[in-house]
Amino acid sequence: MKQILLPVVLIALSLPLGLFSVGLHTSDYNYYNDIVGDRATGMGGAYTAISDDPSGAWYNPAGLVFSMDNQISLSVNSYQDKGLTIERAIESGGRLYPYKQNISNFYPSFFGVVQSLGNVKFAFTVTTVNNEFLDQDTFYSAPDGSTFNMKYNLNDSTAHFGASAAVFVSDTVAVGITLSLVKRRNEQINTYIVSGEKSTNNTALYIANMLYTTDDVWGGTARLGVQWMPTKTFTVGASALVGTIFSHTQDAMRFFRDAGGGSNFFDSTNVKYSNTDNASLDSALPVNLRVGVAWFASKDFLLSADIIADIGSQYFANVGLKSTLNAAIGMEYYLAPSIPFRFGLFSNMANTPEVVAGKYNQELHANLLGIGTSIGWQTRNSSIALSFTWQGGSGKMQVSGDYPEAIQDVSIRKIAFSLTGSARY
Repeated sequence: MKQILLPVVLIALSLPLGLFSVGLHTSDYNYYNDIVGDRATGMGGAYTAISDDPSGAWYNPAGLVFSMDNQISLSVNSYQDKGLTIERAIESGGRLYPYKQNISNFYPSFFGVVQSLGNVKFAFTVTTVNNEFLDQDTFYSAPDGSTFNMKYNLNDSTAHFGASAAVFVSDTVAVGITLSLVKRRNEQINTYIVSGEKSTNNTALYIANMLYTTDDVWGGTARLGVQWMPTKTFTVGASALVGTIFSHTQDAMRFFRDAGGGSNFFDSTNVKYSNTDNASLDSALPVNLRVGVAWFASKDFLLSADIIADIGSQYFANVGLKSTLNAAIGMEYYLAPSIPFRFGLFSNMANTPEVVAGKYNQELHANLLGIGTSIGWQTRNSSIALSFTWQGGSGKMQVSGDYPEAIQDVSIRKIAFSLTGSARY
């Protein structure tokens, strides 16, 4: 999107209006966005040393052996709302205004089942780790009568289809593995139209620009985990995830028309990436390391904490990224024998370099902090839970990569609700 930024066009046309097309693509610039599982969500994702339900296949598959029953997560449906505000982004009439984008959508975020077969626990899961849908129209009018109309569509989703196995290797130590097939599709459509009169020679102005891109990616990941329970009240867990990209196909089309200047063109490209064509493609996913501890203080109360590291410089098509280190801490307390309450805090650090003056083409950089909480109703054979997360933070971005002195302040806010039903059998 940053290659078709409108300020360049508008400056060239001497219009007293500045705007741009920028995607609300925070899921690429922060790794720790959607927390998987109702219990883990309520504890802020501090779940590596617990992981004893189907969502444990995501955090630490070794924890699956501590599941007391066969279990199925019948439905985890999530509603999320994300907002991005960029200050001093729009110039009109000599004044600067903020630009805002908002994403709201409802989607199934997780399905999983744990099944015992002898001494081995197996799990099958479908995990949506990112789902963004944006359909936004923007209209502005300049004092000289010129108008600008932009329509931006974004549909981005990433899902993991996983199979897991876990087993005790001693009375206190368990190991496990999760193998996942990864599918990502990113579709963006950006259209803007500028119309009016040029202030210099009163020539009719009409500019239309459309860019359409799709990325289809298939890959695979493997997560290895170990869990140790040295005492009945204390556990330690660790896991490592590595991944590779099998195929990446990108289609792009662009149409541009300048009625006043007499310029028109259309082009399209189709690129199929492979490990043979691009040696770095197989390392396009960062290594994820998790280490956690949990203290089961009583039958009604536990505390847990995680350290999460993502190591690598590339995430799908994004390159030049930096490694991140995040932390999470959570608690669970039973208000009554059937009513668990959970609360957690977590960080979500930016994987992009800090934005500084004097450099070109700098991506969004915003560090986020979050809270998670949930309350449930639990019986011997079933449970339901309502979970909530909030993330917020601020940072900077460079709306136009061609102007290193133009750096904007950015604020981000994310909220999500999840409703989960599960059964034991």
